Amino acid sequence: MFNKTYNLKFSELGMTISKMNELKKYIGYRHKIMHVSPMLPILNEEEIPSKNPIIPKKILIENAIVIFDEFIKKFHNKSLE
Repeated sequence: MFNKTYNLKFSELGMTISKMNELKKYIGYRHKIMHVSPMLPILNEEEIPSKNPIIPKKILIENAIVIFDEFIKKFHNKSLE
């Protein structure tokens, strides 16, 4: 959608693959919170027991804000080119 609308590819933004994967996870968590329940005690329950549970805490929110902020700034700067 962004490629067709803005002629931008996420791979051209200069974010690392790990940060892009984090961004995707946060978008997935947001989807669960908005469309399933804002009271979910564990955000990745489908990955348990193979992975540790991710519990919504302040540090998770702070990390998400940093990643989203970086993405938005890089996307904006790239859109100005």
